[in-house]
Amino acid sequence: MQDADCCPRSLVILIRAVSPGLLLRLLPVIVSMVCSVRRFQAGDVTPTATFQLETDIERHLRELGRVIMEWTLNQLEPADPWVNAHSG
Repeated sequence: MQDADCCPRSLVILIRAVSPGLLLRLLPVIVSMVCSVRRFQAGDVTPTATFQLETDIERHLRELGRVIMEWTLNQLEPADPWVNAHSG
């Protein structure tokens, strides 16, 4: 029960701490990871299924890292002066 009580609070903290733009980029990857876990839980626990879950999680974590890195670096880029000059 403690996990169920903690989850909504953790989600609120995450939403407040992470930029909405980054969160929107991360959500599809997180949903995909959850789907991989659910698929594993719904099937037989075999060495093959366990290995598949492990490789799926590794792929999802790499994608999360890639998205975070891309978003972070994009935030460092200065605004495009051409866009600013012609946006009005």
